[in-house]
Amino acid sequence: MFQILSCGSNGSCQLGIGEENDIDQNSLVPALFEGETSGQIAYKPKKIVCGGNHTMILFENGDLYSSGDNTYGQCGYTEQIKSGIFQKVPGQWLDAACGWEYSILINSNNQVFVCGKGLKGELGLGTSVTETHLTELFAVSGKHIIKVKSCMNHTILQCNDELWGWGSCRKGQLGTVGNVKVLYTPTKLQFEGLENCEIVDFCLGREFTIIQTKNKLLKFGKLILDSLPEVPGSEVGTMWSSIHLFKDRTINSFGNNSHGQLFPSDDSVPAERMSLGSEHGLILANNVVYTWGWGEHGNCGVQTKRPADDVTFDYLNVLYSGSHKVVLVGTGCATSWVVIEID
Repeated sequence: MFQILSCGSNGSCQLGIGEENDIDQNSLVPALFEGETSGQIAYKPKKIVCGGNHTMILFENGDLYSSGDNTYGQCGYTEQIKSGIFQKVPGQWLDAACGWEYSILINSNNQVFVCGKGLKGELGLGTSVTETHLTELFAVSGKHIIKVKSCMNHTILQCNDELWGWGSCRKGQLGTVGNVKVLYTPTKLQFEGLENCEIVDFCLGREFTIIQTKNKLLKFGKLILDSLPEVPGSEVGTMWSSIHLFKDRTINSFGNNSHGQLFPSDDSVPAERMSLGSEHGLILANNVVYTWGWGEHGNCGVQTKRPADDVTFDYLNVLYSGSHKVVLVGTGCATSWVVIEID
């Protein structure tokens, strides 16, 4: 059995801890699931993705649950309500991604579905569709999809060695696809310098995209950096305005540090896993979960080194140190997630 603990922004019940608790949380609270009263769930979570005010949790058995603001259908079901607990999205799913008010879902047949609201092409359904419940995106359905990722207003889908994307590209975050500010339908992307390169991974920031090849990083869009760092063998991740390289249990960060977003360089905790949210991060080390960055909504826990009203965590703050084994950590838009295994 597993238990999913969360803290942080919760004004729309995106933590899934009950409608009566729709306020920000600065300590971990168990998420609740429809049909379960114990606060535990049988299947292991595989991935946690978060929009501005909604959350989706994908499980290893293909189940997908969501909670939070569903005003535009971004939670994947039809009720126009704010869900206080996690409810099951019908179907069997392979992957999911969330933007600000929309979600992208891949089912077991490699069909791509979109839902929610997008005024800047986020739904990929053309200029006339800005809100929808679950709708198939036929332009990319049926391809051999490797992964999908979204940020605020843009989405990239990897199909073998091809990248397809849609949404806002006013800063160049979707490459060189003509002099346009929005891609309203899925488009095969062209990135200068990526020709004949094998794609290892990619990640999205608020107005930029980072593409990782075997030998280099490529940056597209708006991200203030003096230069791109070397990457061989590193795991690359992004916040809204920074990038982070994880290798040999150490993390090196580059970009915006206005609220401690860059990994504290004077901390020597040997990280085993890293997860990055909008402007904060989590690491797992020796079954302890630490957090750092912008903790405005309680997502970094309770301050231990600064006044309680200071939202900058420029040090590693302990978020979880319990006896149960941590099997997954996740982050969202000012939310933090810790999945533990219950004996």
